[in-house]
Amino acid sequence: MNSYERVMKIVRGETPDRLPVWASRHNKDGFLADTAEGMLKREIEFQEEFDWDMARISPAAALQVMDFGCRFSGNNHLGVPSVVERPVSCVGDWEKIGRLDPEAGRYGSIAGAIKGLGEYLKGSKLNMATAFSPLTLAQKCAGDDVLLDTMRNHAEILKTALDVFADTMIDFINHCADNGADSLYFATQTATKNLITGEEAALYEKCYSLKVLSAVRPRMQAIFLHLHGDNIMIDHFEEYPIDVLNWADRRTVPPVPISEGIKYFSRGIMGGVNGRTTLCTGPEEDIREEIADAYRQAGKPIIISPCCVIPVSGLPDKNIHVMRNAINTIAL
Repeated sequence: MNSYERVMKIVRGETPDRLPVWASRHNKDGFLADTAEGMLKREIEFQEEFDWDMARISPAAALQVMDFGCRFSGNNHLGVPSVVERPVSCVGDWEKIGRLDPEAGRYGSIAGAIKGLGEYLKGSKLNMATAFSPLTLAQKCAGDDVLLDTMRNHAEILKTALDVFADTMIDFINHCADNGADSLYFATQTATKNLITGEEAALYEKCYSLKVLSAVRPRMQAIFLHLHGDNIMIDHFEEYPIDVLNWADRRTVPPVPISEGIKYFSRGIMGGVNGRTTLCTGPEEDIREEIADAYRQAGKPIIISPCCVIPVSGLPDKNIHVMRNAINTIAL
């Protein structure tokens, strides 16, 4: 059974020969260095060393909003920069947000790397494109205060902007599919009670995410949804046209362990390893125990993965190898 077949067993709710395992990380040299050639080289080297069961060109989220006018600097231990300028600083600035060409700029570079990765994989593993929920893109372009002011006092303006973000994501994902992407890693950083209410989530997070996901679903062998942050709305995703749900089951606040999350999502689960503490510091036996415990909690085969991207610094390669090889000790 190859990696593609193994992961698709999880997608279909079947039992593979072993638990699939996967991790991703950003650029240790800073996201501004993310060219098509650089992103492709980084992922191929990552695959050659660890032989993950899936593959993903994984630019920092900043790369997907730069062409909207966001500006960033720096690079933390996760390869994530700090925002220094946003294109939307007041409600009137939303009119600056226009639909982007998926073949140009940063989007074109990402698609180019995906094409090269597909040629390298030759169908042996899923080749995931990465996209973000329209509300997440809006939050990055405006910040919390302007986003919430627009949402609560100028709803129609925000809806118009979210349509632009959604249409851009649909165009981009389809362009990635044209270039060899066969699956989607769809991330949201705004489905959190720390930012919006449940009613707002239905109107602005779910509605526009579904617009994107429904449009691209026919082109994707599998769709993974990554739920980022604390106080997550874990109960909102059963109706989404997705196959696998992933969240920081080891560290989100308040805690949402896998044993709790499966009460709200009945299909595939990905997670099990704390990529900020256990994976970084060990000891090795704790990494193995988290993996075994994740399988026990789920009561079914899952994809083993850290809570999010793994750090680009401060994480010993030997610990990544421990995670990669520990799945061989789990009897299904």
